[in-house]
Amino acid sequence: MRSDFTSYKAQTREDFDQLRRELMSYTDKETEDVKITLSKRLDAAVEQLKYEGERIRAEFEQFKNKDFKDLEARVTALEKKFLNLQSAFANLKIPESTGNGGGVSQ
Repeated sequence: MRSDFTSYKAQTREDFDQLRRELMSYTDKETEDVKITLSKRLDAAVEQLKYEGERIRAEFEQFKNKDFKDLEARVTALEKKFLNLQSAFANLKIPESTGNGGGVSQ
């Protein structure tokens, strides 16, 4: 009986070790597959971000090199008009209230 139990115990340990090796092999394969898939997705995302960054940089350079002469001319014209209005208001005479019952201040 003792020898049967010992052989059963040894066989069970061997079966568990074999099962452990199978499961480790399976999980190693699955984690490697996930690692490869994740790596491919990350590489694709990085490439997409690089492309978007380059596109935005090119758009900025195009905007920076744009000709703003028309806009500068409009601003200069508006500044001249503002100066003319400012001088016109500075020379404007506002009549004083006489105090005879009917002025705006009363």
